[in-house]
Amino acid sequence: MITRFALHKESAMKKLWPFLAVICSLAHAPLIAAEADPTPANSQNQATAPAPKTHASKVAASSKKEKVALKEVRLLSSEQEVAAATTVPVLSAFIKSVEDKTRKVFSASTHPSELMLQFECAPDSQDMKIAVQGEPEKKLVLKLHDALSHMDKLQVTGKPISFQVYMTVAP
Repeated sequence: MITRFALHKESAMKKLWPFLAVICSLAHAPLIAAEADPTPANSQNQATAPAPKTHASKVAASSKKEKVALKEVRLLSSEQEVAAATTVPVLSAFIKSVEDKTRKVFSASTHPSELMLQFECAPDSQDMKIAVQGEPEKKLVLKLHDALSHMDKLQVTGKPISFQVYMTVAP
C-alpha cells in the first residue's frame, strides 16, 4: 500500500510539473539550478550522496523595459485541482490573453501602479476581481474590467479553480 501511494504521488507530481513550468515561463523567469559543491564532505573521500539541487528564479534582463509587465501568477486552488480542471496550454493561453489585454489598456497610463487580477473559473461561469495599488487612472481600470469581462472564459471541468495574475505598470 505504501509503495502504491509513493508511485501515485510520483506520477501526480509528473502531471503537475508542466503547471509549474508554465508559471515560470509566463513570468519570464527561467529556473537556474545551483550545483552542489563537488568537494567531498570529509577528508577520507568517502562516497556521499549528492546534495539536492536548489532552484532560484531570476528575471531575465532585457534591453527594453516593458511599461506593463507580468509580475507573478499565483494559484489559489491546489495544483491537483488545477490539473484536474484544465490543461497547461489552455491555462497558458488564457493568462497570455489577460496579459495582452492589460498591456493594451494600460499602455496609455501615466501613473505607476500594480494590478492584481483574481479569477474564479467554473465550467459554467467566471468571476473576476481587480485590486490596484498606487493611483492608476480610474478610466483605465474600468476599461480593463470591461475588456477582461468580455474575453473568452477559461475552459475548465469539474470543480472551480482560482488564481491571481499580478501586473506592474511603470510609465
